[in-house]
Amino acid sequence: MPECENCKYTWTWKETIRKSFRSSLGMNCPNCGEKQYWTLKSKRMNGLLPMTVPLVMVLYLLFDLPAAVALAALFLAFLVIMIIQPFLVDVGNDDEMIG
Repeated sequence: MPECENCKYTWTWKETIRKSFRSSLGMNCPNCGEKQYWTLKSKRMNGLLPMTVPLVMVLYLLFDLPAAVALAALFLAFLVIMIIQPFLVDVGNDDEMIG
């Protein structure tokens, strides 16, 4: 879970999910209100999570799975991503750019 560099407050899962989807230009700490940014490592890790969707699609095509199985796998992948995503977020005071 993210921890504010200013006040050392550890964000909850719910706070992290809510703030992750609302702001791409930084997130305010729920405790002290200081702006925090995703670290470069967090951006990279969270950028890999959506790759599970094409993986499920490729498996669907390779093994000729029924559509219901593929849809269930996509739904399961979405749930797993939503559950683990906040644990992969780390924040800092500086906005680190990818590149």
